[in-house]
Amino acid sequence: MKKIIFIISFLLIETVLGQNENSKLLHQEIDRYFQTVFEKSPAPGFSVVIVKKDKIIFTNGYGVEKAGYKKPMTAKTVTAIGSFTKSITAMAMMQLVEQGKVNLDDQVIKYLPKFRTANKDRSDKITVRMLLNNTSGLYGGVTNMGKETDESMKQLMLSLQSIYLKREPGSSYEYSNVAFSMAGLIISQVSGLSYPEYLKKNIFEPLEMDRSTTDPADFDSFNVLYGHNFGIDKGIPAEKGIESAEMMAAGSMLRSNAENMGHYLIALLNNGSYKDKQIINQKSIEELWSSQISFPGLTHDQGGNGKEFNYGLGWMIANVEGRTIINHGGSRKTMSSMTILDPKKQMAATILINLDYNFVDNYRFQSEFNILNNLFHLLEDEELTDFGNPRLPDPTLNNYKLPDSLKQRFIGEYRFSGGSEAYYFQGMNLEIFNDKNEKLEAKARQSNDLIVHFTIDFVNEVNAVSRNIGAPKSILFKVRPDGIVTGLYYSGAEFKKITPAFKERYSLLQFEDHSFYFPKKWRITKQGEYFKAFKDPNESTSIIGVVEPNKVQNINEVIHKNLRDHHILYEGKEMTVISGKNLWREKALKTELLGKTYQHLVFLNEYGENSFYFILTTPDGELTSVMQETVLVLLETFNSEGFY
Repeated sequence: MKKIIFIISFLLIETVLGQNENSKLLHQEIDRYFQTVFEKSPAPGFSVVIVKKDKIIFTNGYGVEKAGYKKPMTAKTVTAIGSFTKSITAMAMMQLVEQGKVNLDDQVIKYLPKFRTANKDRSDKITVRMLLNNTSGLYGGVTNMGKETDESMKQLMLSLQSIYLKREPGSSYEYSNVAFSMAGLIISQVSGLSYPEYLKKNIFEPLEMDRSTTDPADFDSFNVLYGHNFGIDKGIPAEKGIESAEMMAAGSMLRSNAENMGHYLIALLNNGSYKDKQIINQKSIEELWSSQISFPGLTHDQGGNGKEFNYGLGWMIANVEGRTIINHGGSRKTMSSMTILDPKKQMAATILINLDYNFVDNYRFQSEFNILNNLFHLLEDEELTDFGNPRLPDPTLNNYKLPDSLKQRFIGEYRFSGGSEAYYFQGMNLEIFNDKNEKLEAKARQSNDLIVHFTIDFVNEVNAVSRNIGAPKSILFKVRPDGIVTGLYYSGAEFKKITPAFKERYSLLQFEDHSFYFPKKWRITKQGEYFKAFKDPNESTSIIGVVEPNKVQNINEVIHKNLRDHHILYEGKEMTVISGKNLWREKALKTELLGKTYQHLVFLNEYGENSFYFILTTPDGELTSVMQETVLVLLETFNSEGFY
């Protein structure tokens, strides 16, 4: 009997050792695969996690957290997951459905009575399900982007009253961040918790996602990354920018790491359970992954199979090379993520990249989808494929050479003046110059931050495309009949060329740690971090600007301190203005002093550890013209030393 037990034990040990050896070999093979991916990648770093059934079988980081620095990217590095947050918002909603607090097919107005668009008859038809499957038709909307998330989402909801729905709700697919923001607001209203609090209590804590947060107050302690912008040959470290709180439920602010994402994937692959804790039931997961609406997939030329993709609730569903792949990506302009799951094989993987792979040049670099799809092939001992990568050459490639005699007319400085994605381009300067090889290059900056750097590849005398590690973008120059270049269009944004006349009218007003442009004709007195400027001899039109040593939280405090002798006749609502990467609070007033009526604009900006505010004062009726001459330029050029 002892001999039999010994033989059985020996066989068990041999089996375990064999399994461990196989596991070790697989781990090495996966690591070699990602080493190869990294060597060909323009990203300074990325991290990955792979889940099989109820276990994390692989997790690692590659490269560095920040270009030019040595700190390695690891599975614990906290970065942005972007729109993959939509899947978490959908999970939170399904938890409330399970509790009987929400019905997916109820109209949104049942939970948000003030929800409406300009054509209320259409918006009244929008259901909770339509918010989550991108068929609501919602788009646009603006908010004051306050720090308190729920308040920001409420402001976004109210702003929709000026938006007309262009399509019948539920009729067609249209990707919508606004819709998921409304879903986040419903979660808050129904649960009685703020959206961030709900996620923390009901998803992050049960899943032991201890390095996942939607609270910017955690960012420093978590050492979160801010990613990279696109340079010609490498990523450019991005600086901390304004977080768009009203888009939180759509993926604006959520930060996490590879290890934490592994916990989330385990729950999804195991009927909603993680370490014996039921986060969501299997029926809800099936609802999340059920096809709700179709949209065009990847054509053969784009690296696909021509089949449509489908959208579930916060998830995409695709039939790829014999597999049904559940997936969703995320984009934050400077960081990105991609997650795919194969429920049948009980496999899942997430990649977190400190460069936005949604916008890299896929004619040169492997796509996120291709990286993870081939990972699944590797795990199944199958041949790697090109699915997700373009199969034809870049159609923008050309042999045109701009004559040297025409180069000079394009050189100069340009400033954003309008167009699409105003939030991204606002306050941006673009400079075109000759590089050391006499090729034209461009650098675009916001404040002092380099946002993008590219060479200009001309197609003809007025059309060109940008060339860097990002996808090629169209450039159209505005050229007068006499050959003078007056501006350009880049990626849907209009830039106007700065004229010598501007430099004649404005000069740089410099302080110890900030600067901006101001009209030369105004009389300016400056002392330390304080300035006062007068337009006219009688000093009826003036601007005062002050840096307070401590942050001023309340704009009314500024008004009381500086206009306490004035009798207030009218006081507008407090609003916010985004210019570059600065967020300003604004308030308009009309006052009376010594029988004269004045108009005022008050602006307050949290500036580092301090506050900066300024007050424009004009006689009644003159505010608009003076504002255009001074305020707009001041806001746009605040901290823009070296531009214009």
